[in-house]
Amino acid sequence: MYKTFKLAGKNGKSRICTEFPWVAKQVPCPWDDNKYARVMIPFTATERRHHKHLKQHTQIVRRDRLSIVRPEPLRVS
Repeated sequence: MYKTFKLAGKNGKSRICTEFPWVAKQVPCPWDDNKYARVMIPFTATERRHHKHLKQHTQIVRRDRLSIVRPEPLRVS
């Protein structure tokens, strides 16, 4: 399962994104995997209006802009 992160934007807002790692065996990873991560970012409502079929895009971001989102356990009452 891929990790879920919170991506901190430059404007102070944050977006939820999912890790999308490099898996090609024949070609080495073209970026430094320790400093950067490839993530899938879902489109906002405004972005979806301008794209007919796409729902998300991939982007390479610095790892220091990412903070991991841990799932909260379900509480049984």
